[in-house]
Amino acid sequence: SVSLELLARNTPAVVVYRGGMVMGFFARLLVTCKYMTLPNLIAGRAVLPEFPCLWETGPHIAEIERILDRWLSDANELAIVRSDVERLAQSVVEAGGLQKCAEVLLARLDASADTSPKRAVNTNAA
Repeated sequence: SVSLELLARNTPAVVVYRGGMVMGFFARLLVTCKYMTLPNLIAGRAVLPEFPCLWETGPHIAEIERILDRWLSDANELAIVRSDVERLAQSVVEAGGLQKCAEVLLARLDASADTSPKRAVNTNAA
């Protein structure tokens, strides 16, 4: 998820989800969680402001603009948001995930190779 990458890089963001009427209908029926973006679900609160735009974006534009303007015009406000994102990232992000994954996969491949049936090699081929 892009939002997890932003979290790992300690980058504040405004998240917009866009969908149509059918998606909106089913979302209202089936979705029971309060947040849609993974960092917010992990934190249990809105670390990254999110806006579900199911029919049109118009109603949300002014609020998105207000948030981004505040971040860009007030260095203290941006520092507070960055600090909040950084605290969440430090609590969940672990460096070296790709290396650990590769090590596990290589270990499994080695184990698989050790237990697979060996074929007899014919050395008397003419």
